[in-house]
Amino acid sequence: MVRRDSPWWSASDIFDWLASQPSSNFGGQCLWDKLNAIQNQIALERQAFDMCSQTPLDERLFRENVRRLESAHELLIEGSREAIQEGLAQGSWLGFGYPAPDAELQLIMRRYWHFLELDWDRSSAQGHGLAFFGIQFVLPTRLDDVRAELPPRWRNLGKPKAKEASRPDKPEVDPYRSGLPGRPTIGHLIAAEFTRRADAGEVETLLSLEAVVLHEWAKRTHPSAKAPTAHTIENQIRTAFQAYRTRKNRPTK
Repeated sequence: MVRRDSPWWSASDIFDWLASQPSSNFGGQCLWDKLNAIQNQIALERQAFDMCSQTPLDERLFRENVRRLESAHELLIEGSREAIQEGLAQGSWLGFGYPAPDAELQLIMRRYWHFLELDWDRSSAQGHGLAFFGIQFVLPTRLDDVRAELPPRWRNLGKPKAKEASRPDKPEVDPYRSGLPGRPTIGHLIAAEFTRRADAGEVETLLSLEAVVLHEWAKRTHPSAKAPTAHTIENQIRTAFQAYRTRKNRPTK
């Protein structure tokens, strides 16, 4: 049974507690109700078999029914245990265990539960080269109740980190400043985009068309910045555009 006076839980404590909670999966019943109902059904099947003529057909049907009920019973338990282990991986409970007989108590990292198989009777877990023994669990909300029992390295677990000495904030870099005097602009970004298009051979045949393309690119790529008009961009890239056309039209030897 769950030791409600203790902050520590065993694996079976967690199972017992969850199994006693009403669940919409069982129409408002708890898992224990469902398991007991199956056990009662198995008992009825045995009683009915004992009272019948016990022909080979009776025996076959009896064994099939019992096997089906026992399988349902096992599936319910396994499903609940899997849900608990998934809860461990999500941090619903914090597990502590000993990785070796002479080791100190250690926090079992949440990600380890994806690789461990929990032994519900022996309070141990092993798998993929990991092993922990004497496992106990605690709810994160009750960590303060067990801190004194934890090794020093884990006593600050869950506590907010001490605030570091304040440092002068590093000024944020404005991506729309080119470093030159004047108001912020994305002109330097447009120039860089034109250079990229020129290197890729994507430049339009007319300067006016290229300016429109760059204007649309600026609005789409930098929506928070004020994009210059196509006419302004045309004046900005005129010299670079003419140099590009000259290089492109130059005959190759």
